[in-house]
Amino acid sequence: MFGLFKKKKTIFEDQLNQLSELGIFMRADLKKKLLLEEISRSEYEEDPYNLLLLTLG
Repeated sequence: MFGLFKKKKTIFEDQLNQLSELGIFMRADLKKKLLLEEISRSEYEEDPYNLLLLTLG
């Protein structure tokens, strides 16, 4: 029953693409590689959008 409330994993690139469709973009000089230096791809995917929005903010 508790599995019903499990968050769906969304890959890192899909999160970036979907946010850009909503008008939330990375700075032009900011690269994906830099976002992944301190926080791993799996961490972004375990908590989709929340961690990425915090990092971009």
